[in-house]
Amino acid sequence: MVGYKVRRGLGMWARQLKDVAEKTWEIAPGVDEPHVPLYIPESHFGRIEAHAPPYQHQPVSSLLAAIRQERHRGGATRAYLLRDAFLLGQRIYCGLYQGDLYSTLGWRALWRANTAEIAEGVMASTYSGARWFAHLLYDEFPLQELASTLGNSVGHVRPAYPHEPGWRAVLGVPAPPAYAAVRARKLIWVDDCGQNLAKRSRYQSLRSRVTGFANGHDRVFLRRNPFPAGEVRRIVNGAEVEDRLVREGFHIVDTGQVTVDEMLTRCMNASMVVSVEGSHAAPAYYFARRGACLLSLYPPRRVSVLMPRLASFYGQVGAMFVGEPSAEGDSDFYVNPDELIREIDRAAEFAGRQSLL
Repeated sequence: MVGYKVRRGLGMWARQLKDVAEKTWEIAPGVDEPHVPLYIPESHFGRIEAHAPPYQHQPVSSLLAAIRQERHRGGATRAYLLRDAFLLGQRIYCGLYQGDLYSTLGWRALWRANTAEIAEGVMASTYSGARWFAHLLYDEFPLQELASTLGNSVGHVRPAYPHEPGWRAVLGVPAPPAYAAVRARKLIWVDDCGQNLAKRSRYQSLRSRVTGFANGHDRVFLRRNPFPAGEVRRIVNGAEVEDRLVREGFHIVDTGQVTVDEMLTRCMNASMVVSVEGSHAAPAYYFARRGACLLSLYPPRRVSVLMPRLASFYGQVGAMFVGEPSAEGDSDFYVNPDELIREIDRAAEFAGRQSLL
């Protein structure tokens, strides 16, 4: 770290990962293939266009194009070999390269954590997995599956999510040793962001380990509770929506009040999962049956296509429902229960017609 700071202080430009790597190689090639389409009511595009805020992270035209996209272009999985790399807290240093991780722990916790000097290691924790629970399930767990085949996994110190131990047990993904500081003579850093065939194979391998649970309810609604690092999204008439869903045969699961085993007992092999979009809904990738429809509900000012797109890589079909805006804020929205039930039926019919990856 000191060397990096000194060089940067002398005006030397920071380097990218590929520039400091002693060796780079492709673990799995990228793909360009047809994509399982998403279900979204045509009228809901207008809600996005009418209400998307100017500060949205991507232009509205780009978001709409991503929803309609008919092909999937997934990047390759690549590995970078770093010589004399240092993990210190939430940073990886190698020469003039600095890589960011994430943790809410302060220096007192880091001071008490393990340190090590190792000959070789594979970085098996990520910024996104440490910040968002969903990314832990669909990015970091598959990465740790891969890392264990490349060498000795290394993680950074961060708080565990409440459901993390339960999911690690069910999916058979042990946590890598976590350190506050590591000096590695050789450290492999893996770029595993691309949704390619090899990563999809790891998704399916993880799904295959969810065994020993009888079928639960066929149609479930996952109630959203704020995660420690999550973002608020709230249906302003949530009680009315849940009451209607129950009358239509849905089972309500309060994701913040059940254990992982309880969730699986209630939801295993569900064919329809409805939820406000967010990290709490990511477990559906592992418990919903192949061909299931995963319907995400959105405030019109906070629409993202990421989670519905991911459904197809798990052998499921993603669907989107955009609510009406609320005067209470960008994260609050109204859902018409009658409209929702109609679109659930249409989404289920749509999912049944799709050819899965």
